[in-house]
Amino acid sequence: MITPPNGGTGTVRVAVRSGVRRANESSTPVPVPSFSLTDHCALVARLALPHLEMTPGAGAVPIARHHARAVLWDRGLKELIEPVELVVSEIVTNAVRASGGLDEPPRAAEAKPIVRLWLSVEADGVLVLVWDGSPLMPERQELAPDVECGRGLLLVDVLSAEWGSFQLEREPGKVVWALCQS
Repeated sequence: MITPPNGGTGTVRVAVRSGVRRANESSTPVPVPSFSLTDHCALVARLALPHLEMTPGAGAVPIARHHARAVLWDRGLKELIEPVELVVSEIVTNAVRASGGLDEPPRAAEAKPIVRLWLSVEADGVLVLVWDGSPLMPERQELAPDVECGRGLLLVDVLSAEWGSFQLEREPGKVVWALCQS
């Protein structure tokens, strides 16, 4: 069950029954020193921080948004709540879609894939990292004005100082990251 912050500090409580589970006990990001976003080792090091694991489905995106909102509220980063929440929403939506969670019917016999979300409070903003098991790397699309979908990475590009993606050695899938600054 998710308990929203009611004007104060909120906590995220997650029940496995809802398709979401926590990988670590703490939902608060650990502050870390600033680093170069081109240093993939530094980005990979952030994956050792506490994170949220979600079953990729329609409920994952609102859970991820709420988690981001609660974490930033708790850290006193109210000015970053809206842009981080939107960036999290777009990247998690893409991860859920890449995992087959929005387009394919659920498969009971197979192990369910997961999507992981990290929020790392940095000296110069909040680093959002999202992992999914698909090897397909994200690509920003040039779209006609009347197209109704496919604008997610354009929005991430506008709301973040930088964003990118990388694959991990000896592990399937990819990580998409974005740095949001105030």
